[in-house]
Amino acid sequence: MPFRKISRDVKLAAIRLHEQNILSLEQILACVGFSESTFWQLIKFWRETGDVVRHNYGPPGSFTTASFKAFIEGDVLPLCTPYPGRLSVLVMDNAKIHHGDGVAELIREADHTKHDTMYDSESAMV
Repeated sequence: MPFRKISRDVKLAAIRLHEQNILSLEQILACVGFSESTFWQLIKFWRETGDVVRHNYGPPGSFTTASFKAFIEGDVLPLCTPYPGRLSVLVMDNAKIHHGDGVAELIREADHTKHDTMYDSESAMV
């Protein structure tokens, strides 16, 4: 069978169905459409990392402004909710990449109906 990307939601659903003994492994695999080998690799990765998706932002310790912006744009901002709801505040320290070119603009340009951000580029993020 050729490679195909499996959505994060499908992976999480398969894990939850298995961990909560809602369906048998055979039933889960029939529903989600991936192999038993893939399922056990997924379970192993889930138990080791607490996630079901590998994030490729470069070698460990090499977060660049570009990779940080990609992380913020692709993984953080989509999860944000309107203030004062859950996940409505973005907190960053004074790490150099947090003040990289375009980071403040990316956050400012985010959908303001969804993200309420305050950023002082002269000092720390508020």
